[in-house]
Amino acid sequence: MQLHKLAAQAPIGASVLMEAGSVGQVVRMWRVHSALGQNPWSWASVLAALLLYCWHYRVCAPQLVWARRACWLSVVVVGAVLITVLYFNHA
Repeated sequence: MQLHKLAAQAPIGASVLMEAGSVGQVVRMWRVHSALGQNPWSWASVLAALLLYCWHYRVCAPQLVWARRACWLSVVVVGAVLITVLYFNHA
């Protein structure tokens, strides 16, 4: 059924939507040179959750290569957000 194939691609769409928000936060922080209102612990928890998703895809669904790649891209982007928050909080 086509709907099942479409549902299997949902993690990619979810990653794209989450990363659009994360990239928007990074751009805003660098534009205003402030991480005001950003909590590094919150971003670290998002990063931990993404790492758990990546582990899940690697172990339970290794056939979903694009979902795994999208997940790792999310880890990189959220890692950049976390580094940016830490930089502006301690700069």
